[in-house]
Amino acid sequence: MGGINSLAYSNTTWSKIVKTGFEIDGLGVDFSKSFTKLIGNGRGTIFWEDVWIKDNALKDTYKRLVRLEANVNVAVSDRFIWDGHRCSSNWVWSRAVTGRTKVGVLVWRARRGRLAVLFELDKRVVDLNSILCPLCDDAVETVSHALFACKLVREIWDKVLKWWGMDSTQHNIDNILCGSSYLPCSSVGEKIWQAMVWTSVYLIWKNRNQKVFKGLCWFSPVALNDIQVKSYEWIAKRNKTTSIEWLDWLQNPKLLVL
Repeated sequence: MGGINSLAYSNTTWSKIVKTGFEIDGLGVDFSKSFTKLIGNGRGTIFWEDVWIKDNALKDTYKRLVRLEANVNVAVSDRFIWDGHRCSSNWVWSRAVTGRTKVGVLVWRARRGRLAVLFELDKRVVDLNSILCPLCDDAVETVSHALFACKLVREIWDKVLKWWGMDSTQHNIDNILCGSSYLPCSSVGEKIWQAMVWTSVYLIWKNRNQKVFKGLCWFSPVALNDIQVKSYEWIAKRNKTTSIEWLDWLQNPKLLVL
């Protein structure tokens, strides 16, 4: 199995074009960037090595993440699996990835619009029955919609921000992810806010996938409780210098970040 780089070593007509393109690149002309690779089923495209998203190989764009990859020569089809109805991701890391790392990677991908929402899959020429949100079925499922704008997800954020004494109508997904600038936080407070927001994003995405792949629904009252519990557990494990009481966390978490 090989990607576009390996084509330069075969004898097909297309491989000769690719080889010529590399030779022209060597003269200082970005000839190969004049073409866009069609992914198709993903079997002929190397996930990290080939240029298939924008103008650079993912190994060059995401140098820290590629170090966690167990096999840098893996094909796109091995990391994103399409069963005829939906797409799922299949990651194999070279070392154990902690829960905190998983959350960080998810938020990092969300900020860059790189989650496998239906809109992004459709852009990658994945054959889908619909690109409408699988939760509300009212709008195209973009990253922003899936994590914040969907009316069912919005109910969760309304409850979370009300818990923090904040007005949800003043925020979107971008300033929620960077929300410490909207609070008069101490340095410890910024970490507490970040832990709560990242936990919320992780649980919202996890339960979106539960709905897509297993048909399970996550209701906002339960969601708020899950977010409160999981974010408190995360903060308690990470913050060894400041003790946070559970009742204070439930009743007025905003006071804890000042």
